[in-house]
Amino acid sequence: MLVLGLDTSSLVCTVAVSRDGVVIAEHLQNTEKTHSQVLVPMIDRVLREAGIDQGDLNAVAVGQGPGSFTGLRIGMGTAKGLSYGLGIPLVPVPTLDVVAANALGFHGLICPVFDARRKEFYTCSYRGQLEAGAVLPGEVPQRVAPYQACSLEELVEALLPQVEDTREPVLVLGNGADKCFTELQARFQERVVRAPRILDLPRGGWVALKAEAMLRATGGSGPDYSPLAAAPMYLRRSEAEIRWERGHREGG
Repeated sequence: MLVLGLDTSSLVCTVAVSRDGVVIAEHLQNTEKTHSQVLVPMIDRVLREAGIDQGDLNAVAVGQGPGSFTGLRIGMGTAKGLSYGLGIPLVPVPTLDVVAANALGFHGLICPVFDARRKEFYTCSYRGQLEAGAVLPGEVPQRVAPYQACSLEELVEALLPQVEDTREPVLVLGNGADKCFTELQARFQERVVRAPRILDLPRGGWVALKAEAMLRATGGSGPDYSPLAAAPMYLRRSEAEIRWERGHREGG
């Protein structure tokens, strides 16, 4: 199975190709460059370096967020075009799952935290140890809490019962980790660990591997993998929607 995986939900633009559970080519760019300028050339380069044509692909996978509203639309739109044009499944993969996978093998709770701005965060919790019977790395870590957009105080409250019940260490990572780590450490002390910053970045390889696991679990087909059904994961409304609503309300 050949899967093209991409993610543009943050400043990172990343593309990879996996074949039967092995990443065979991957590119990642963590700069201020606009995704609309670099994504398609990056896809072409990764496919060329992997030695495959677009027509060889069995599926395309995309990080569906949460994250930057503009970035998500660029990635999702590109993935939809490829899926529709090639007649192959489109697999949306939550980007929180993708970043959590960087900490695969950590024995404890994994807490990816994305900066959602306006003093809010996108987050979720996972359990990181490898589990017996996992066919592909994309099947772990296991999510143990819902995806959410929350304040720092709500993030602490959400982690509190998990930490107190299990007494496990908590690994914090993601592009919002620095903004919340001091507060989490003050509350949970030595049980909170800051991951190396290289683990903050979403990887196209994980997008592809997780998509492989999802396709194998469902037989590789179904309405959920239609490009018409795929949509970004928005955990809150965009700033433009909020301003539009506020302006119309104030204007009567």
